[in-house]
Amino acid sequence: MPWEGVVIAYDTWHSLVRRALVEIGARAAVETPTPDEYADGIKDLQIMLDEWALEGLLVPGLTHYTHTIGSPAKSVFTISADASLNPDIAGEPPLDIEVLAYKQEGDTDYRPVVQTSYIVYSETLRREVTSPSLYYYEHEHPVARIYFNTNTTPGDSFMVSGQTYLTSAAIVGTDAPNLPRGYDRGVMLNLAVFMAASYGVKGGLSRETSNAAMKSKMNITKRNIGSTAFRLDRSLTAPSRSGIGMRGLWSGY
Repeated sequence: MPWEGVVIAYDTWHSLVRRALVEIGARAAVETPTPDEYADGIKDLQIMLDEWALEGLLVPGLTHYTHTIGSPAKSVFTISADASLNPDIAGEPPLDIEVLAYKQEGDTDYRPVVQTSYIVYSETLRREVTSPSLYYYEHEHPVARIYFNTNTTPGDSFMVSGQTYLTSAAIVGTDAPNLPRGYDRGVMLNLAVFMAASYGVKGGLSRETSNAAMKSKMNITKRNIGSTAFRLDRSLTAPSRSGIGMRGLWSGY
């Protein structure tokens, strides 16, 4: 866990905002914020994350996809939000995959895939664009590729969960926070500090809350640095295959 202390689980982004209001003393623990307070809190949270992004500080978010394999049989699958890349799975590509599971057609349960049986390769593409008078590169298009060690079977499916970066546009008050364990408390504490001035309690914010918020932001920064180094290292490593057969894909199979 990136910082010490009790991890508080939040059912929705609204519940995270409510806890931040309690933290600064703007609301009692038994009180429910007004719709305007919820809306202002979500807006403050979006602004805070945008400001962090300008500082180069990015908060990871969790993403989850399932994919049914079609014909013809293939061993490489792509994930990208850029439709022009014709990805197998449309969506933000995970930077780091935490769970990959596979299910044969007719089975009821997914089985975890052993890590020696697949490789995840994230990359950023730049498309060359030409016109009668211009030649330039378009903006970058991130894509993740999953390389299985052998062809998969049409009709089978796989499930992938991993980390991407949380964007302010993805925050909807009634949605569940898609944050890795521990990050929810750090975001909440920093939101409390961010909101305190609006509620006229900045000077009265407890030292404990201020210190915890600062410590959590420092730890998020450390995780960003570590993730960047990992991604750079991985981007320089070409994918390889060990030739493990399909039965070798599943742990305990």
